[in-house]
Amino acid sequence: RQLSETCRYAVASALQQIVLFVGKSLVQININSLSIDAQAAFAATGKIDDYVITPIQGFGNSAAVFISQNRGSGHPERCKRGLGTGLVFSLLYACVIAVVIYFLQEPLIKVFLDPSEETAGVILEGCTYFSLMVFFYVFPALTNSVQSYFRGLGKLSIVFYSTSVQIVFRVATSFILIPKLEIAGAAICSALGWTAMLAFEVPLLIYYLKTKKGLDRVSRIDIVETD
Repeated sequence: RQLSETCRYAVASALQQIVLFVGKSLVQININSLSIDAQAAFAATGKIDDYVITPIQGFGNSAAVFISQNRGSGHPERCKRGLGTGLVFSLLYACVIAVVIYFLQEPLIKVFLDPSEETAGVILEGCTYFSLMVFFYVFPALTNSVQSYFRGLGKLSIVFYSTSVQIVFRVATSFILIPKLEIAGAAICSALGWTAMLAFEVPLLIYYLKTKKGLDRVSRIDIVETD
């Protein structure tokens, strides 16, 4: 039983990563149709985005561990508190880092560029991207916090489905917006994907919080037996 549940969780996590990789690859197809400067700027800004979002994922993972531990130890009332605390920290960080990126976007972009090459056009494209993206960092803070609750409950299928919704919307809109708005369209596509993700998972979160579903049934793999 423990092995089968562990495998089920592992498969859900693996599928989520596959969906993310395929989605990013499809978005890259549209980016490759833009100018060389735009392509280089997207590569540089993408690396900065990864650094920005990694701490948000860390907050979410910490909240998920807290929720699962308290659920397993018979303290379900703490799970909602863990969700709220993780959400507050994620949103505060997102707001602070957005301000930092807004005022330091040019030197940050230069870090990922070859100084021996002409970079003025790349920096301009990168700044165009961040002029929008800095306002969207609150979205991953929200989505990761919501997903942390479902991870803590062991509901990884919900996490997988919500990630799939996000990628589908992001890819679909990229084929429309990137050709028209270029690199600014890439930022908007990310925001639309996160918005669709929240539209899918927030009603589920409200339902789970109101009914306390998932808190009364603890999986066998959540419990470590000791002598």
